[in-house]
Amino acid sequence: SLAWARGTGLFQKSYPTRNTKAVDNRMRQKEVQLETLFKALADHTRLRLIHLIGDEEVCVCSCVETLKVNQPKISRHLAYLRRAGLVAAGRDGRWSHYRLVKPSDPHAAKMFNEVREWLAENLP
Repeated sequence: SLAWARGTGLFQKSYPTRNTKAVDNRMRQKEVQLETLFKALADHTRLRLIHLIGDEEVCVCSCVETLKVNQPKISRHLAYLRRAGLVAAGRDGRWSHYRLVKPSDPHAAKMFNEVREWLAENLP
């Protein structure tokens, strides 16, 4: 009967503890990071930038010249890659330089390496 089930605790409401909230937050952060990574790799211009930068440190002006794309668009895409944790920026006077960064998550790093290998084989 329903009265018996209530007495056994089967219908007790469970409340999240601090620990489960922290785990949920970490899981959500990982999901957002993964989503950002995939979005960063889902754009043709960003893939071309990743390929162009390669193992070098590249100036934004070189990216503009090589890819034949205007500077604001290049800067916007580099900022997206930086937010995704795929590039790091440095300044030399008024020039901004970018280099690729290995993602901290081992699975993301493996996937990023695979993408870079594919780009090396398939882009001029």
